[in-house]
Amino acid sequence: MGKNKNHKWLNDNCIYDKKAKNKTNISILKDHNYAKMESLNLTFQKQLIENCFKNYLNKSQSQLINELGVQVNSNVPKNVNNLIIKKIINQIPDFQKEHFVIKSIRTQSNNLKESLSFNQINYCEILNENWEDTALYKTLNKEFLFAVFTMDPNNKDAFLLSKVLFWKMNSYDLEFVYRFWEHTKETIKKGEYDNFITLKNDFICHVRTKGKNNQDVLITPQNTFQPKRSFWLNAKYIYNQLF
Repeated sequence: MGKNKNHKWLNDNCIYDKKAKNKTNISILKDHNYAKMESLNLTFQKQLIENCFKNYLNKSQSQLINELGVQVNSNVPKNVNNLIIKKIINQIPDFQKEHFVIKSIRTQSNNLKESLSFNQINYCEILNENWEDTALYKTLNKEFLFAVFTMDPNNKDAFLLSKVLFWKMNSYDLEFVYRFWEHTKETIKKGEYDNFITLKNDFICHVRTKGKNNQDVLITPQNTFQPKRSFWLNAKYIYNQLF
């Protein structure tokens, strides 16, 4: 009888163990299928974007402003390229904007004309932040959609919408940005506001002011005031990644 009881106990536990394994396998399969569906969806979204932009490639800013009905005054705003891109994107049915970081960039003489700015640094809040909860980390983990405006070879003051490119930062560079962010955090903690990593350091990213003027300031943990600053990705780095 004891042998039979042990045998029954063994069978029951084997059945339980198989059920647990089956549940685990089903869970893994669901995660795999979800990831696969997300990947297919992203590919489909990219195709929609490329197809839509084909209608507007190699056209100048002024042509696109008129064709798309972009509202501008006599003085064309600095963000006119972003307004153009928004008009084009809005034509894409079921476009899932949350999957992309949308940026317009201008190329000239084998480089970008400007570095890319990201979120403003809050000097007090950053001291209590974890890297993976930051807006910077979440942004850099997304797929980027770059609308590229290239200088018109016949008119150096004009730019043509030449192409759209997709890009995502690799894990190695993301780790580098994490260390850069930690350095920024420690610099603020010490109150050493002249020791940020700058464009001159020739890293992939830097800290730079981004305010209306010198009076556009934020309070610091030291109860002083500093000009508003943001995180930036270097123009040289982005150009080398894309071209």
